[in-house]
Amino acid sequence: MANALIKANKRFDVVILPGQRHGYGDMTEYFFRMLADYYSKWLLGDFSQPADKIEMNREIEQTAPKKKI
Repeated sequence: MANALIKANKRFDVVILPGQRHGYGDMTEYFFRMLADYYSKWLLGDFSQPADKIEMNREIEQTAPKKKI
């Protein structure tokens, strides 16, 4: 696919996850952090900073179901 995009003079981005096949394996967290950065930049137009892992974790804590004691 990369060769076809280059031949067609198209711009593209690629993320390499060494040793992985079609899944993310032990690189899942890294992949989704990179995806959040990409969306923040190119879909929202926010180039000011990368997605913050701490803020992402806070959101998970807020939306996670509460455990009954």
